[in-house]
Amino acid sequence: FNESLNIKKQNATSTLQMSLINDVLDIYSSNPQQPLVGSLELFDIRGRKVLSEQIQSIGPYSLSIQHLPQSVYIAQFISATSIITQKIIKR
Repeated sequence: FNESLNIKKQNATSTLQMSLINDVLDIYSSNPQQPLVGSLELFDIRGRKVLSEQIQSIGPYSLSIQHLPQSVYIAQFISATSIITQKIIKR
């Protein structure tokens, strides 16, 4: 299962993408020279925070969610300049 979110900011040259493949959530920018700095939070269907991770990465960042049960989650990446939210379906 692969679900991606593309965000384009005005006057920006990169796109942030999130994808879930085989219980691994990948976050990456289309500009490999732009570091990923911020926090990733994952919420369950009831709005409870089930995961929180600080990210400082040059290049893609991968996070296993294998320990979480099958469900619908909301992933939120928060940086100094933006908040990006995406629905994640773990099957």
